[in-house]
Amino acid sequence: MTMKSKRGFGLVDVMVAMAILFIGSYVMISVLPRLINAANSRSSLESAYIFASSKADEIYSQPYSGVTSASGNFNALLPNMSDLSKFSWVTSVTEEKPDLLKKVTLNVKWGTGADKMDTYIFYIADMNDD
Repeated sequence: MTMKSKRGFGLVDVMVAMAILFIGSYVMISVLPRLINAANSRSSLESAYIFASSKADEIYSQPYSGVTSASGNFNALLPNMSDLSKFSWVTSVTEEKPDLLKKVTLNVKWGTGADKMDTYIFYIADMNDD
């Protein structure tokens, strides 16, 4: 048997395979932190939406005269969850024309130093027939 009849991988084949493996690994390692940050950001945004919805329901359940500007955090909503301390809210209420209509601006803030914010605007009408 001669050398040419034996099948196998040559040095060039192994080097090309290793280069492809190295480049693929490098791309995966460099992209992974971005994917994790994107997932965390999405999770925080979903939490902010849920908390805003809860706060809006609370505001809607108040009598018209009780809807005023206020601020706070969501620790009272779920007191045993320490992650909630990074979420806070601020409502700004303004009288609108025509009378008996209030514009409520609800800002939900989160992140280090509350550097991220999502804003929700809705209107409340006084439906009393006094």
